[in-house]
Amino acid sequence: METDIVIERRRTAIRRKDCSKPMRLVLADEVLVPGMSFFDYGCGYGQDVEFAIKVGINASGYDPYFFPDEPLKPADVVSLVYVLNVIENPLEREAVLKKAFALTSACLVVAVQPLKAKAKGAITFNDGYITTRNTFQKYFRAEELKEFLTDTLKTVPYSADTTTCYLFKDQMAEDLYLLGKITKSFPVGHESIYREAKRILSKLQNNSAVRKAISKSPLGKRLPNTLYVHNSAIPYLSTTLRLYIACGQVFVTKEYLGDLLVKICPKSISFLRYHNFDNDPHPQLLCSLLVNTETCKTSFRDYSKSDNPPILHRKETFVTDDYPCYQEFRSLTVKEEKLGLLNRNDIGHKKNWQRLTSGYQSLV
Repeated sequence: METDIVIERRRTAIRRKDCSKPMRLVLADEVLVPGMSFFDYGCGYGQDVEFAIKVGINASGYDPYFFPDEPLKPADVVSLVYVLNVIENPLEREAVLKKAFALTSACLVVAVQPLKAKAKGAITFNDGYITTRNTFQKYFRAEELKEFLTDTLKTVPYSADTTTCYLFKDQMAEDLYLLGKITKSFPVGHESIYREAKRILSKLQNNSAVRKAISKSPLGKRLPNTLYVHNSAIPYLSTTLRLYIACGQVFVTKEYLGDLLVKICPKSISFLRYHNFDNDPHPQLLCSLLVNTETCKTSFRDYSKSDNPPILHRKETFVTDDYPCYQEFRSLTVKEEKLGLLNRNDIGHKKNWQRLTSGYQSLV
């Protein structure tokens, strides 16, 4: 049908008091976490970008009407939310989808308007309608959306809900998402969860991905083939290491999932519990639970009654630089470095450390 109506796409943008539903989904599903970058393609008034920044995510956005001067930027996660359904030209719709997918390195999030009855006064146009507000709407059935995404991008879409899909470009990001979905779908200890974790661990070890990720990690205390991180820093690790840790967590009981430090090695993951991490200058190790990532067997060690347990130094290396106690940790490390206490290889246990620092009471 021919029409001389000028379609005003900008009028489809709405002001929200909070982030969009797809944004809530992508955060809840941990497809997007604070250590990742986010780009909102067709961001409207930009509320999702503002929300992402508030929760610590490196975020930006582009909109041809509201933010036309912002560049199209590559990002780990790219959002194309309520954009495709307002494009009246099917060929342009495909082109925008492909352009958005080209920007992502991990996942593209696509959301559209669900199938609705024709609104009063709407005019049939191409494969959708022109509304009385001179906007275009193409309403999608759930299966129609998945078919369109699959045909256009040659990539498997995963449904977050009936109108939101994830399309992964990074295999490890996809595995991490699928492991999370399986974990939520089955009770703790179900064989399906173990089977998926074992499959992923085998793949990670076969291609030496964990070893490479440890050597390149800008976060954590790194030793040869070993990385120690505080649990608060896990979201800031690479996708490979987050996936590896998530697989290890499958094999431990719930009480150890929140333990303070994680020790990551190519063939094992240890969950370490320390006494009073924030307030004790050199916390003592209370216990450790090790997961052998080759055999998926666990072993527990109790240090709580030891008179000479392992202790920590350089606590700032385990956390991110915005951790509440980071500056306090760093100040202590600087003092101990100036005194020559940290350039020794015999300070890892309580007794010798106490002997060495007996003359520096302000440090202990």
